[in-house]
Amino acid sequence: MAGKPSPVTPAVVAWAVEQDGRSVDELAVTLKVDPETLRGWMRGDVQPTVGEVSRLAQRLRRPRALFFLPSAPTSSAIPTAFRRPPGSDPGHRVSQPALLAARRAYRVQRAVADAREGYLGPVPLPRADETADRPADVAATVRQWLQVADDQTWGDEYAALNDWRRALDDRGILTFALQLGPDEVRGFARWDELAPLIVVNTVRVPPQVRLYTIGHELAHLVLRDSAACVEPRGDRMLVDSPTERWCEMFAATLLMPAAEVRALMRARGVDRGQGGLDAVSAVQRRFRVSGRAAAVRLQDLGYAVDGLYARVLATFRPKQPKKGTEQTPMSPPRHTQRLREYGEHTLETVLASLPERDALSVLRMQVDDVRKLADEVPSVTAL
Repeated sequence: MAGKPSPVTPAVVAWAVEQDGRSVDELAVTLKVDPETLRGWMRGDVQPTVGEVSRLAQRLRRPRALFFLPSAPTSSAIPTAFRRPPGSDPGHRVSQPALLAARRAYRVQRAVADAREGYLGPVPLPRADETADRPADVAATVRQWLQVADDQTWGDEYAALNDWRRALDDRGILTFALQLGPDEVRGFARWDELAPLIVVNTVRVPPQVRLYTIGHELAHLVLRDSAACVEPRGDRMLVDSPTERWCEMFAATLLMPAAEVRALMRARGVDRGQGGLDAVSAVQRRFRVSGRAAAVRLQDLGYAVDGLYARVLATFRPKQPKKGTEQTPMSPPRHTQRLREYGEHTLETVLASLPERDALSVLRMQVDDVRKLADEVPSVTAL
């Protein structure tokens, strides 16, 4: 006997399927229905049964009530630029786990924005227009706004990464470090005047590359843009997009101020057009950036020898693990993982402002996790 049909909203079903990231055929397999049946739910030709709606909600990790809304929500929608990042290969599709991570990040962002509304005004991040403003000028203004001195140095890449995250956090910009998956987007930005968000991918991404991604995504926020970014493929220096090029120039100037780079080259006796791999290594150590970023900056400032970028790609190319030898890293305790992902201020804000049950749901934590977190972070109050 067929189950009782449920009057779901076809447009909402179609929206949820699109946001999931899997194809209709792939999702139909997990739902144990024919792909045409699923397409029928999306078009409104067929109504799913009560059990099928429950299974759909479970597979898409959505509340069951969502499918009965009169229209699809817009505030939680994943932008097209995230699902199809500029510069990605034709036919490239962001994976379902990465889309799920983005949805979770947006939910935390929304919770922080709601908590700040009423007692904190918009984050006063300087704003720019890519058609009118030079990225170098804007980057200098933003670095000053973040109160990061041009001559600031760090002991290692992780110290630099943590200091930059802290500077952004102190200014109200959320910076999350999430596992988006290997060979996925390197990061994304989502503008909200109360809680602007930067997310960087941590899977197979060293800290110096994450740092440059933070600079790049910060540029998108300066432009009041929401976007996802991929690493340039092959030997290309930049993604072929005016906006992406603007953001790359912004990130380079933000992290490697021109006066400091020139001073470093003078101290090493490197003239214009003579900077080779030794110069790249010096820039890496001074600013804690990747070899690729250092080479681009040296070329921008006229210090690079011909073909330096290609030499850097050949020399600093990361080794890929042999097939079958990869190991799954051990996961830290959940409270430690959330602290690494979201940072202290975000956890404190969500736990202090939302009802207990809602806060735990948004952060995907349990009461015991919060108690352990409170033992380590004084600003967090145990539930």
